[in-house]
Amino acid sequence: MNKELPPNTKYLKPIYISRAVSSFYMLNLQLFESIQNSLSSINLKSQIPSGRPVILHRIRDTSQFGLRLDPVNQNTFEFHSGMDMAGVLDEAVFVTADGMVERAGYDPGYGYFIEIQHPSSYSTIYAHLNRILVSSGQFVKKGQLIGRMGATGRVTGIHLHYEVVTGGQKVNPVHFVCLEDLVSEICKSKGKNL
Repeated sequence: MNKELPPNTKYLKPIYISRAVSSFYMLNLQLFESIQNSLSSINLKSQIPSGRPVILHRIRDTSQFGLRLDPVNQNTFEFHSGMDMAGVLDEAVFVTADGMVERAGYDPGYGYFIEIQHPSSYSTIYAHLNRILVSSGQFVKKGQLIGRMGATGRVTGIHLHYEVVTGGQKVNPVHFVCLEDLVSEICKSKGKNL
């Protein structure tokens, strides 16, 4: 018996929707696979600053983020917006995440410095360099050599001043350093609070 179904039969709508979605998916399968491959190739870990910009066993931590006695004018307090790591002249400095060199130049306070904008909306600053090995507009990969440690700008000795900035605010870099450094004294002591 061949009976016609009434036009308002409730189970037909889900069947038609299911067929339409299936058809759309099959027609766009190649596009979906391409998007999936692109997403899986993005390494978010390389886009967020992590680890030290210098080799740990070759440096020592000297000054942390926060209020401190000004090392140049010891009669006043100042807010220190980064983390200082002392070493020897021309010690290698590496970028801590993929990004684009926003600025590379000289500032009276920072001395020779590099600012890198990362795709994750973070930026990092590497200051008091002796030498800059990258230029503005250059793309850099995590772990790439970008400069050499020095004592330029407002300093009392050879060291790297390292900053992490997000949303226009300078944040404590130790949280980012300790994502990969699990052995330094500062990361062991801060580990409970990270």
